[in-house]
Amino acid sequence: MKSRFSLLSVATGLLPWAEAYVSLPMTKLLNYEKSGYTVSITIGTPPQTVMAAIDTGSSDVFLSSYENPWGYFNPNISTTYTPLISLDPFVSRYGQGNQNGTYLADTISLGVTTEANLTMALIPPPGMGGPPYNLLGLDFDDGEMRPQLAEIAANYTIPESDLPTYPNFVTTLKNQGSIRKRAYSLYLNSLNARFGELLFGAIDTAKFVAPLKYVSMARSPVTGLHDVMMVPWVGLSMRTDKGTVHLPLPMRPNATFDSGTTVSYLPLAAARQIAVETGAVERNVSGAIRYYLPCDAAMNFSLSYTFGHGKTTCASGGPRIEVPASELLLPLGANSDADVPDLPKFGGSKTCTLGIMGEETYTPYVGYLLGDTFMRSAYLVYDLEEKKIGIAQAKLNVTETEIVELC
Repeated sequence: MKSRFSLLSVATGLLPWAEAYVSLPMTKLLNYEKSGYTVSITIGTPPQTVMAAIDTGSSDVFLSSYENPWGYFNPNISTTYTPLISLDPFVSRYGQGNQNGTYLADTISLGVTTEANLTMALIPPPGMGGPPYNLLGLDFDDGEMRPQLAEIAANYTIPESDLPTYPNFVTTLKNQGSIRKRAYSLYLNSLNARFGELLFGAIDTAKFVAPLKYVSMARSPVTGLHDVMMVPWVGLSMRTDKGTVHLPLPMRPNATFDSGTTVSYLPLAAARQIAVETGAVERNVSGAIRYYLPCDAAMNFSLSYTFGHGKTTCASGGPRIEVPASELLLPLGANSDADVPDLPKFGGSKTCTLGIMGEETYTPYVGYLLGDTFMRSAYLVYDLEEKKIGIAQAKLNVTETEIVELC
């Protein structure tokens, strides 16, 4: 594996032969109350270490200000902490209701890389259904959770290029010379793997099956901006030993690959057809359409997702990702039994949930959220500069590396 050197030139910035990328190992959480993928980061001077969830569906870095299992940040003991009273209050839209906080600037370190004066938010204890304890948002700057920004975007009052954003984490890496391009790649690995890989400014060609195909991101039909990283979704099918079943999609939907979402949300008609083919039992859990199977169910199928800008699957020529059944059968969370009315029982077998949910209403602002149960089978490259996403079939449980910088 190549090593990363932080070679900087005072006159010209990065030297042309210097490697400029940041590699971070990710750890998969084993509990399902606050599931997801996390990285270890340090904040402030002296450094305070916290665990932060990786979220491709949001733009801010926020830190908890209270004791919790992930660690928290105490600004009072950091000599490099600066309160940012000129910014609007931070308002999180995670979970039920809003989560308020305040903005600050301080150093952040990831491995050998240290970035100065990163803008972050400090939050009090979350309410029920609130966000993770700490979060590393990797979306566009335009997705930052500032009331002023949200109001401007919603009312189309100024051009996208003039929106009053601040440089978020990915932009700061580029601005301070740690990467050459505002882009990163994500490899979650298989359902049973404990570790994945997050690369800023590079890709790992050992982790996917070539070719890596890029699809241009779609603008939000609500704001007209690139404030959510979504792409056109043109095809969904189910492959079984009996053949291929084409599943219904609404007219030209978009999809968002969101690492902060545990399951994948599919059109309700498609989800119900999958349930019929697999024998899964449907339940409505507080408005969420979930599906249950025995954990020892013999499932011989895969879901095939196709993306691109063509009007049909055949015309798109876009990337296609196969998600095997083995990546879709999930154990129930510790407290799930209490949440599910009339939880299906399957004799002597434990009950598992299918890693999809049925979505009754399409939300144009974010499209359909394809979460970890899709993303584990895909190698994804988020190019924020050229506003495109690279998509390839992931090679699961691979330990080799072959890192190539993005320029």
